[in-house]
Amino acid sequence: MQESGLLKTEASPQDGRVTEVELTDAGEAKLDIARQVTSRLVEKAFADFSKQDIVYINQCLSRMFHNLNAL
Repeated sequence: MQESGLLKTEASPQDGRVTEVELTDAGEAKLDIARQVTSRLVEKAFADFSKQDIVYINQCLSRMFHNLNAL
């Protein structure tokens, strides 16, 4: 991503062991496009789900995430 000009890195002035990463303007533009695309995909994926269905799905995914973190 750095070679594509989407982000830049530099050593932290407070701690040289830390590398700070920042999106460039081009990176921010690509991120905006990605957010728009994923937003449309999510809308289509859940188009015929009720709010209650979505809440239930999120609860199940949360439980799965919790179970996997316990490994």
